[in-house]
Amino acid sequence: MKKNSLLFLLVMILLLSGAAQTQSGASAGATNSARQKLKEYVAALQANPNDYELQQKIVKLAATLKPPPVIPEEARRYYVKAVAIQKDAKTPEEAALAVSAYKQALFLAPWWADAYYNMSSALRLAGRYPEAVWALTLYLASNPKDARAVQDRIYGIEGE
Repeated sequence: MKKNSLLFLLVMILLLSGAAQTQSGASAGATNSARQKLKEYVAALQANPNDYELQQKIVKLAATLKPPPVIPEEARRYYVKAVAIQKDAKTPEEAALAVSAYKQALFLAPWWADAYYNMSSALRLAGRYPEAVWALTLYLASNPKDARAVQDRIYGIEGE
């Protein structure tokens, strides 16, 4: 009787282990599929940079990925440059230089929520209010924890 119980227990462990691996494999497959879809979206956006609907899809999809997509080093370089320019910007023309650098970063990493948020501030300083709202809308698509404050910021920009 003990041999039958032990054999039954061993079979159950093997079955449960196989089921767990199947679930893990299915989850990894879904993640790989989402990452492939993200690559396709990014390639399409780079061919048509003014496709705002596609930008929103990219940000939403990237927000679901764990771990999040890696920010390319070249994008980070443009982002840091934009932050430095924006920090010293006093005029709309200077702010426009920061916007340009943020756009370069986002061309390479269009899912980068923080870049959209910071670009909105540069756009606001440049007096480009509708674009600043658009950038914050893309930031909101990333499902941030500070969504209420960001929505209030949008309302403030719309009032300017």
